[in-house]
Order: sequence, then C-alpha cells, then structure tokens
Amino acid sequence: MTRFRVGLFVMAALLTAGDAMTPSGERQSPEIAGVTDAGWENTIALPAGMSVARLPADIDLVTPVGHYTARYRRENGRIVVWRDLVIAREVVAPDAYPDFERLLHAALLDARAVIVLTNSEP
Repeated sequence: MTRFRVGLFVMAALLTAGDAMTPSGERQSPEIAGVTDAGWENTIALPAGMSVARLPADIDLVTPVGHYTARYRRENGRIVVWRDLVIAREVVAPDAYPDFERLLHAALLDARAVIVLTNSEP
C-alpha cells in the first residue's frame, strides 16, 4: 500500500461528511496538491456460507480539479473494488479549493464504505 493510500485511509477515519479540511472553511493561500493518478483494485474473498446483501453505490465525481471513481462488483464468490483518484493540478488556487475538498471528501468517505454480507446457508 502506498503512502498516499495510507494517508487517505487515516484521514477517512478523522473526517465525516460536511467537515471542512480548513479550520475556517475558506482557504487563503494556494495548496500544493501534486498531480496524481492513483488507481487501485482490491479483491475481497467472501467467507464460506456468506453472500453479498448490499454493495456501496458506484461513484463518479468530476470537478475542475480532478475526478474520483469507485466501482463495486460481485465476481466468482468475491467482491472486487476498483478506485481511481486523479488530481489534475499541481497547485490549487484558493477559489478552486472547494472543488479540491469535494474531490478528497469523496475518496475519504468512500474509503469508509460499508459492504453488507448475509448468511447464505439455511
């Protein structure tokens, strides 16, 4: 797991929907975001006797700063999760920061998505 993804999951534990990433909610200076194209896929094997009751909704968020996509699917007794976060700007101007914040929030909240399993045996 890359350092970027570890940081993403740590931040996910700290933020909830609607939290501002800046204390005042308004950025005063540019943010060095770094151009990023981080895609990853995880496969989760279902325990014996379990089936998927509900997968999280797929996500497609496009902002002027970049985009975030998440896909969830069932495949041969497994769950496949594919995610892609693209930050298209090296530096984000203060007036574009709300778009950057929405982009990061989408990825952070998705990192906490819930998959519901049920017992498939009688």
